[in-house]
Amino acid sequence: MATREIGRKSQRAEMKGAAPGAGRAAVGFAGRAFVLLSCIPVAACDTADREAGEIEHSFLPIGVPEESRPYAASYTSVDAVLEGDTIWAVWALSDTLYKFDRDGSVIERFPLSLPRPMGVLPGAEAGVITDPRALQAAAESLTQVNSVFLLRDGVLAVQSMQARGFDAVWDLLMVDRRGAQVWSAARMPRLYAVVGDLFYFDDPASLLPNHWVVAWWRGDG
Repeated sequence: MATREIGRKSQRAEMKGAAPGAGRAAVGFAGRAFVLLSCIPVAACDTADREAGEIEHSFLPIGVPEESRPYAASYTSVDAVLEGDTIWAVWALSDTLYKFDRDGSVIERFPLSLPRPMGVLPGAEAGVITDPRALQAAAESLTQVNSVFLLRDGVLAVQSMQARGFDAVWDLLMVDRRGAQVWSAARMPRLYAVVGDLFYFDDPASLLPNHWVVAWWRGDG
């Protein structure tokens, strides 16, 4: 990738996480209203009619083994990108690239060769982890798939990360439409956006996340 610096961001990027409206409902508990952010398993992606303000389809159930549900509930990041009538989607605890149609029907699933292995969710045998050091160690051993981006030539960029205390290390995997690896690298700057063949990264030399660098994807791996 060839890089050049761009100026300070005029606007903060919209943070990617659970799809808007996915698994959210107002519930009453002990006389207070809460927002239910996620249930496992849930349908993590929605397609909606903007004008009517109604959800049309829900899809991408994010099921995990029953014994790991208490831990999986903390990892609900989902991302999707639309290409014509195809929806490409990823979610935090699956090393899989999902291909859906606009109705939310699965077309194909492609395994991803992430730069770091996914790790294993603690099961029932781990009990309740309360030691802060043990919690940190468990979090830092898991790779989370964070986002997916579509390039102009049809290559898809899949970003994954591992927690490091209050920070994170970021990895990038480029695949074709069949999930075959085109390029990958560990310990990359965080990727915020892809426009055409331009990649907008967090500037690793900046102390604050308000300065970006842009890299051009040459497409030659």
